[in-house]
Amino acid sequence: MQKKLLFLGYYLFWFSIPMLFAQSKANFYKQYEAGKLALRNAQYSSAQTIFGALLNPHKNNLFIEHAHYFYALAAFKNNQKDDALNKIQTLLAKYPAWKNSNDAHYLAANLYFETNAATKALEEISIIADPALKGSADTLIAYYTAQYDLNTLKSLYKEFPNLLMLQQVLVDELAANAENWADVVMMNEILANNTNLQTPEKQKIVRKVSYKDSYNIAIMMPFNMDNLTSGKDLTATTRLSRDMYQGLRLAQMHLAEENIKVRIYAYDIQQGDANKIEQAIQSGELDKIDLFVGPVYDNQFAILSRFAANQKVNIVQPLTDNSTNLQNEFTYLYKPSIEMQGTQVAQYATSAYNGKNMIILYDNLEKNIRFANACKKGIEAKGQKTFAFEQITTATLDKLRTLLEKNMSNSVFIIISSSQLIAEETYKIVEANSQKVTMMIPDSWLNFQNIDSEWFESQEAILWSPDYSEPNEESYTKVKNDYKTRLKNNYEPSNYSYIGYDIAYYFAKILSQWGTNTSFKGYFATQNQAQAGKATYGFDYRQGNDNQMMPILKYKNGRLTIINIP
Repeated sequence: MQKKLLFLGYYLFWFSIPMLFAQSKANFYKQYEAGKLALRNAQYSSAQTIFGALLNPHKNNLFIEHAHYFYALAAFKNNQKDDALNKIQTLLAKYPAWKNSNDAHYLAANLYFETNAATKALEEISIIADPALKGSADTLIAYYTAQYDLNTLKSLYKEFPNLLMLQQVLVDELAANAENWADVVMMNEILANNTNLQTPEKQKIVRKVSYKDSYNIAIMMPFNMDNLTSGKDLTATTRLSRDMYQGLRLAQMHLAEENIKVRIYAYDIQQGDANKIEQAIQSGELDKIDLFVGPVYDNQFAILSRFAANQKVNIVQPLTDNSTNLQNEFTYLYKPSIEMQGTQVAQYATSAYNGKNMIILYDNLEKNIRFANACKKGIEAKGQKTFAFEQITTATLDKLRTLLEKNMSNSVFIIISSSQLIAEETYKIVEANSQKVTMMIPDSWLNFQNIDSEWFESQEAILWSPDYSEPNEESYTKVKNDYKTRLKNNYEPSNYSYIGYDIAYYFAKILSQWGTNTSFKGYFATQNQAQAGKATYGFDYRQGNDNQMMPILKYKNGRLTIINIP
């Protein structure tokens, strides 16, 4: 009897093997169709069993990818989310080229949302390329993210700024549950950057707008009235203060022609004297001011910018490039900070000379080191590497020579130094090698008599110039002419005159459109492009309070031309 049982077991074992291997494509197809029928009839456990049998590889099994997908779908509907997620992850890992992979990514996104893994869900949605699934994916985003709090939505938006439906959900949430004015500004920025979004009909926080018949601008400068009225030669600080004030006066006249009334209040503050600022604040005179221009000294500016922020009044630092002056949302730099200058140079270099070696050379001045570090960071942010990053001093000019001679033909040399010795040494090395060199250099090199303008044009010499004004623009010419005729000045306007004019004209127009006692951040968020100045290169505060407009110049036909600003 025992032998018969053994023989029967032996027979059944060998009989089952041919049955396993004998399955035809038709049999697999019947199983596949049976599984789909069970799924349609909501028989999810049966569907899992059937599709589970189709998960094993076989030469006639043409449905292994589909089996993974439909098993996961059946498990999901059967409330077995972990099992479903496991199968869909296996499908995407083993069969990434499956023709219906978009459906798999969609199902994975749904499962991740269900298991509170929103980041992974949005990653899956970002991969979906099938336009037919975009609407369904948006529905997923709208349904699940609408359940999240504001901070979670902000965090997700930082990771996925290009998902339109996520933007819409965040905008709606900001409108309904904004916690502060910064939230409103964020909402306006998102709406300004995408015209396809719907603007919410109601907002929790609405900006309180205060318009006036006329706007008060205070210019806080070291006029040194004794020097100004003495008839003696003016000091440099008195001259620049006078010129900037005269620029404001001319802007006042031109604004009046556009029915924008401005009053200008000039305050004579001694050079770096913090007490003068404190006295002006304590007197109450500054409570009526709608815009501050200056002071130019950092210690005074720090005091006044704190006062301005408390008053919700915007303040412009007209001259310095010190980023530490950007203390709050009401503070603006007219001149790009050192860090912004470095970033702008990097942006131009990587855009114009993509593929070339980036070589950054800088001297030992503290501001040039900051410039160099910002430039390097900006280059790397664009996905390019810095080929060389070296400090050059008068004692290490051999390093300059070696780098130039070995890399002339395939590199961009960004030389961050106003040293005449370094400039002239660069000139000698380039001339001796008779090669055209691509270099980016500060505009101070134009002042060195041993280097003529023809050399800059013969080379690929690009100059950055944060103080440059375009001398041939029609509006510039009008400002220049009116400065003498309408103000009855017997002297030419200086660059400080033009700066004063454009700051007053530009910011007064914002006051007339946006109102007083409110941050201009929301206004800048509505702007689609940088704003050209009438006498200077203009303003761009769309990304922050540090002016991003910095002229980059090149000689063309014997004339300096701005090449980075339309």
